Amino acid sequence: MTLPGAIQFGLVDTINRARGTHITPVQFLADCRARARDDDISEQSYLCNPLGAASNHVVEWSAIERCRSDYAIERVHLEADQMDTQFGEFKPFAEQERKNKLEKFLRDSFAGLFASKKHDLGFVIMNQLSVAEKRFPKSEADIAADFFALRKMHTGTKWAFSETRNTLNPASHCDIAWAGALVCPKSLESFLSFPVITRKK
Repeated sequence: MTLPGAIQFGLVDTINRARGTHITPVQFLADCRARARDDDISEQSYLCNPLGAASNHVVEWSAIERCRSDYAIERVHLEADQMDTQFGEFKPFAEQERKNKLEKFLRDSFAGLFASKKHDLGFVIMNQLSVAEKRFPKSEADIAADFFALRKMHTGTKWAFSETRNTLNPASHCDIAWAGALVCPKSLESFLSFPVITRKK
């Protein structure tokens, strides 16, 4: 039975009576979907769909879980003054121009690399995750979600790798996962061709 079916037959009422809570069916269903972290997991766990769309994940969620470890990392973000120096100060009337500069910078720096190396990097990530060689902290759930958002599809002659929405970090677009592949020794060729950006003192 699907979760919505169980709710229709009184699951939430039973839980509320047992726990003394007042959760609504809509809230209960939303909480379950949020815990699933991904639409495919939700399909499998709550809607009796054994595959969901999971057949095109680079690995299953169980492989992602084996890669999660208890350690802390420092996450670095560009500060406002760095953004201003590189792309100019934010001004409402020039917002589109600044956005164009950002997009061009990213496109010029990374697009050529990923267009030519994505196939190789995809296999690096898939193999590392499958044998739990990749490690990321449990406390940073969006990193695991980023790897899980990667997709593979067979085109008839080779595997093609792409990305979907990271439900825990919509700004990423799997950038974290792709960057994780670049620091792998097996992707040394890709790593050596990666543009290194330095800041002048």
